[in-house]
Amino acid sequence: MIANESLSKPASIEDVWQMAWQFVEANEQVSADIRMAQRLNPLEVTESDFLRQCAWAIFGARRRYEVLKSRWPDIERTFFHWDVSQVVAQADSVKAGVLRVLNSPRKADGVLKIAKWLNEQGWTVVRAKFLNLVNLDDHGNPVLTNELLEWLDRLPWVGRSLAAYIAKDLGVSSIKDDVWMRRLAGWLGYSPDTTGVWKMALDIQALTNEKINVIDTALWNWARTQQWLAQSP
Repeated sequence: MIANESLSKPASIEDVWQMAWQFVEANEQVSADIRMAQRLNPLEVTESDFLRQCAWAIFGARRRYEVLKSRWPDIERTFFHWDVSQVVAQADSVKAGVLRVLNSPRKADGVLKIAKWLNEQGWTVVRAKFLNLVNLDDHGNPVLTNELLEWLDRLPWVGRSLAAYIAKDLGVSSIKDDVWMRRLAGWLGYSPDTTGVWKMALDIQALTNEKINVIDTALWNWARTQQWLAQSP
């Protein structure tokens, strides 16, 4: 049984946010993740940040969060704490090290290809392209654009859903439309797809003034503890 199951199901979007935020306030780790999401700024993203977040998204796809989190310190050490030049120079040993931690050779190759691309392009060029594809909303928050989504989508092993996830973790107002967010959107009467997830998030933003990436962090961590939501189609 999933821990922290709520005793009642939310009846409205206001209930959802209240319950999710109460969960955040009661959970030290999630509260720390929220504070980080609130501080994230695309202008401060480094080359190491970029590679780290790509790796987190790629290795985490179709893998339980708790499994990846428990092995993440070993992965970070294997990747020289995301020093791109060292990763590229010792790619074979990096891959061998990853396979001792996670049996994901194709994903490891994908992350190594991204490291090689970063090394060849140079961070100055990649950073300029990244920032050029970010727009600001009426509150001055950096928001996801279709152009940024398509650009990240072209990276090995990424795809549009992970592209939105990577953008979120780089400080862009974005939400990953994974199974939990789709189930929650459907429960609230939105379409259980990308469009519905975004509409849900934007409606919550209108209520709270929070950044979309903060809303994503709160909703996702809460939603995956809800047994009734886990049983949703």
